[in-house]
Amino acid sequence: MSAQATRNIERQPLLVGEVIELARDFVSQDFAKREGFWGAYLTGSINRMDPDTAFPAYLDVDIRVVLASAVRDEVEALQYQGYLLDCNITPSGDYQSSEAILPLPGKACHFVGNHILLDSRERLGRLQEDVSAAFGRRQWVARRVASSLASARAALGALKSATDTVGTLHALGEFLLYACASISIAHLAPPTHRRALVNLRSITQTHAASALHAHALAALGSDQLETQETRHFLQHCIDAFDRGLAVKRQPVPFNWMLHPCLRSYLQDGALELIDEGAHREAIFWLLRFFHIAIAAIRQDGTPQDKLLHGNHLMRFLAALGLESTAALQTRILLCESLVAEIDAYTQGVIATSPLLVD
Repeated sequence: MSAQATRNIERQPLLVGEVIELARDFVSQDFAKREGFWGAYLTGSINRMDPDTAFPAYLDVDIRVVLASAVRDEVEALQYQGYLLDCNITPSGDYQSSEAILPLPGKACHFVGNHILLDSRERLGRLQEDVSAAFGRRQWVARRVASSLASARAALGALKSATDTVGTLHALGEFLLYACASISIAHLAPPTHRRALVNLRSITQTHAASALHAHALAALGSDQLETQETRHFLQHCIDAFDRGLAVKRQPVPFNWMLHPCLRSYLQDGALELIDEGAHREAIFWLLRFFHIAIAAIRQDGTPQDKLLHGNHLMRFLAALGLESTAALQTRILLCESLVAEIDAYTQGVIATSPLLVD
C-alpha cells in the first residue's frame, strides 16, 4: 500500500469569480457550439462562495447544460485549465415552464438565484426568476420532498435485492444520498453529495433533531469509526481507484467517476472532511468511489488485483457492520425506520416552517 494520503497544495488557486469566468469560457467554446444549445448555469457549492475568495483547486465546478438534442441526463467530467468541471447535460424538455421544474429536486434546488453562465435563447433567465419566486411555496416543497423520499425508498428496495457487495454499497449510498437530500429540501437548502452528512448534522442540530443525524450515521455504519480508521480506508479507496483506472477496459456503472481528473477530488475532498472532524461523515464520500473502482477491478483486473482489493473491500464492509447477510437484514430494518422518521420530520417542517409560504 502506498503512503498515507495528504492534502495537495501544490499551486495557488484562482478566486471563485475567476473560476466562474473560466467555466463561462469553457461553455462558450464547447457546448455553445453544439446542436440545440439553450444555455448553461452553475450548480453546487460554488454558488454559495464569496467570489473574492480562493476556490479550492481540488473541488469540482458543477455546470448544468441544457440541450434540446439531449435525450436523458448525462455527466461529462473533464479538466479545463487545471480545474475539474462536472457537466450535467440535461434535455430542454424540463425547462419549458417553471411548473415543469419546481417539482424536480435535482433541478429546482439549483435553479434559484442568478447563476446563469450563458442563455443563448434568452429563456433560462426569465424561467429562473419564475422558479425563484415560487420556490418556497409549500406545495412545491412538498412535491420535491416526496420525490426525494420516493428515490430513497427505491434505493432501499435495491438494497433489499442486492446480490453482491458492490450492489449493496451502491444501494446504501443512494439511499443515504436521497434521505439526506429530503431534509435539505424541506429546509430550502440545496442537496449535496460529498457533504451530505455534514450538512445533515448542521441542519438537525439547528432544529433540535440531532437524532436523525445519529441514525443516518448508524445506517451508514460509520458511527463508531475513529479518525485513523477513516484515513486507512481512504488510502484503500485511493489504491483501488488507481488500480481500477489502470485496468479498466470496458465501462462500469457511473463510469464517469473513474476518471483521472477526479482523483484529487476523492482524496482532498475526503481529507477536508477529516480535518474538520467529520471523519465518520467522510465515509459516505468514499462509498461510491470504492464500489465503482472495485467493479472495474472485478471486471478487468488480474486475479492478484481481485484478491488484494477484494480483501480491502471486505475489511471496509466489516468496519461498517455489513459482513454478513444477517447484519445486512438488520441494517435494512434500520434504514426503513430512518426513512419513516425523515418522512414524519419533513412533513412537520413543511407544515410549520416560517420560511415557506402558501
